[in-house]
Amino acid sequence: MGQYYAPVNIDRMEHINTHDYNEGLKLMEHSYVGNNLMNVIEELLAPGGSWHKCRLVWAGDYMDDGAFLTPEQERGYAKKGFNPANANLHHYVLKCGIKIVPPNKDKHDRYNRYLANHTKKMYVDLWECPREEANWDMKIHPLPLLTSSGNGRGGGDYHYPEGDFLDPDGKPVVGSWAGDSISVERHKAQVGRYGKLTPNFTEYWST
Repeated sequence: MGQYYAPVNIDRMEHINTHDYNEGLKLMEHSYVGNNLMNVIEELLAPGGSWHKCRLVWAGDYMDDGAFLTPEQERGYAKKGFNPANANLHHYVLKCGIKIVPPNKDKHDRYNRYLANHTKKMYVDLWECPREEANWDMKIHPLPLLTSSGNGRGGGDYHYPEGDFLDPDGKPVVGSWAGDSISVERHKAQVGRYGKLTPNFTEYWST
């Protein structure tokens, strides 16, 4: 069955419903540079945005129970009458978190170029993401894939034909940024000492 996702700021326990921006709930229905949802997320993560450098998880409803939740949050979920067997971040934030609907200004800032991970001291240059073979105007946005939790467990997820795309240390990158402090930066100087990651996510590789 299809897996649904919610972008979650786990520092503030705020989440966004992708349908509010006319984007699908499945990972590969909304993970594209320049769409309504990702423009809003970038604005939140940019300097001055309320999510700037907060910890981020793209939470799938098939993700592991308890991941990124404190024991107090799990107990609070059960005390409110919800099934503790469903105490994963996705279910928790929909029941107990705060839904936000920031406006889409329809003015995507092309200068918000660098996707920064302040926990791992790494960055991605969004201008270097590969374009789609089938549609040259489209690029997969790496943020949802990098911060995903639960990928590979449902329809609409991102999959590879053989193995997994690895970082320079030989570790899988999908999901490797989940729960890390993330921002989108305008100037190279703000990520200048960080290691560079160049994910080559393309629709050709997804199923």
